[in-house]
Amino acid sequence: MELRLETASDEPEEVFLDGIRALGPLIRAEADASEESRKLTPAVVDALHDAGMFRVFMPRSLGGDERNMSTGLAAIEEIARHDGATGWISFVVSGSPFMLSRLPDRGVEWAFSGPNPFVCGSLFPPGKALAEGDGYRLEGNWSFVSGCQHATVLGLFGLIAGDKGSPPQPAAFVVPARDATILDTWYTGGLRATGSNDLSATNVFVPRERVAFLGADTPRNSHHQGPLYRFPLFGPLGSGVSAVCLGIARNAIDALIEMATEKSPVGRVGKLREQPTIQVDVAKSEAAVRSARAWLYETVQAIEAETRANNIISSELRRDLILASTHATKVAAEAVTVMHLAGGGSAVYTKNPLDRAFRDIHTATQHRRSGPVQFETTGRMLLGLDPDDPLVWQ
Repeated sequence: MELRLETASDEPEEVFLDGIRALGPLIRAEADASEESRKLTPAVVDALHDAGMFRVFMPRSLGGDERNMSTGLAAIEEIARHDGATGWISFVVSGSPFMLSRLPDRGVEWAFSGPNPFVCGSLFPPGKALAEGDGYRLEGNWSFVSGCQHATVLGLFGLIAGDKGSPPQPAAFVVPARDATILDTWYTGGLRATGSNDLSATNVFVPRERVAFLGADTPRNSHHQGPLYRFPLFGPLGSGVSAVCLGIARNAIDALIEMATEKSPVGRVGKLREQPTIQVDVAKSEAAVRSARAWLYETVQAIEAETRANNIISSELRRDLILASTHATKVAAEAVTVMHLAGGGSAVYTKNPLDRAFRDIHTATQHRRSGPVQFETTGRMLLGLDPDDPLVWQ
């Protein structure tokens, strides 16, 4: 599918994407070392910074490129084609401007200050916060903080205790990374190099200007007024996971095709590619992945066009973005599973790219924003019911 690319950045989109494509050899060369250390190597992090991956969605007024969503997703997908964990970190960190869009101006300016800001965080489980002076005291433990070893700033979800009888108020608390302790918990089958450890923080004071209250009626700060930031809050999450999974699936299909030209299956005459079952598996997987990808990008680009024209997003497009993202993740995972099975015994070795693709994608699919529960949300909307997810409207 050919992308219709437009951007707020002065650099042409294809120049940016060419720079991302050029990272492929480095990402592949460092993938084993990243997985072994359970975090990206410094060489890869530096290269992503230099290529502008972490600035792709950052407001121009804060030194970012403020590119459109479809361009950012294409970059994430390309990176994940070489290594799923590197694609995951790219999606998490590049999407942080959406999470901070409701911070006061001074807070978001602080978060993205410095030459190479690296912002990540976690929504759950929520921490606890108490009002104190012109800020809040925060404490808690958070899970799945991808990229925390490289972070300069953390965004941590918490609940502000209310008065007696009133419910707690949800908010995102933005703190220096040094204020939290990394807990060494990330021992997994897939996406090992994301370093998605737990964090702990105790008695951390957070000034009011670094607190973002979460709600559809909370205005975006002055740096987040462009059409890009009209995307629903869930948009960069669900579609970002999908882009990672599509990249992993592309890698798996390509790896199987390469293997099929060389491998002779035990007990069969000829190469693997000459087996009818393999031919069918490759054809069906290719068709499914490319179709799901096309619908995802078609939906994203429809939202881009609507926000530029009307500065709003219809409920139908919000629904379709969730559904297309969830569908793309599901289809990609199914394709990787088929390719892994088609690879036979060779695919079980860690040196085989199908092994890592299988482990990575079946870890990525556990993310709630593109998990099966989203079919329930979109099914309700298709049937004329209100969605059961408040983030649809944020």
